[in-house]
Amino acid sequence: MSYEAHEYQKITQYQFDNCIKNDARDGGYTIYNGGNSGTLEIRANIFNIYVATLEYKFNPSNGTLYYELTNKSLLVQENQIWDGILRTVSSCGGVWSRRLR
Repeated sequence: MSYEAHEYQKITQYQFDNCIKNDARDGGYTIYNGGNSGTLEIRANIFNIYVATLEYKFNPSNGTLYYELTNKSLLVQENQIWDGILRTVSSCGGVWSRRLR
């Protein structure tokens, strides 16, 4: 199954490290595996339920953050994942750029 990929802009290294990667809200939490690129696992706090896995790449030289959804639970809709990521990025000062697919 093919999922969406999104790009966000105007993000500094500080925002990425200290806000985006440390965010936990809306009854869930995130686990970033990697530095400026790697995988992101999203889990619900209730019973530690798996929600989704994404690949991410942050380019500090141009302030661009790319996410690609690679897998998700049947318990959540894809738009819920993207809405949560947008809320996190926006609250940290970044902006949505475009949907890549």
